[in-house]
Amino acid sequence: MAASPHTLSSRLLTGCVGGSVWYLERRTIQDSPHKFLHLLRNVNKQWITFQHFSFLKRMLWL
Repeated sequence: MAASPHTLSSRLLTGCVGGSVWYLERRTIQDSPHKFLHLLRNVNKQWITFQHFSFLKRMLWL
């Protein structure tokens, strides 16, 4: 069974986009690992802050 041209082109497009994103991520990590780690730390800090905020909000409402 042959794939329709639409599915084939969408698969190719998805592959190209995925490859480009992977390449950009790889370049970013290679060029500046410290920036990447700093970004991860910031995200973790924000997530912890959000969790604490939610916890405090629940405690105040009880």
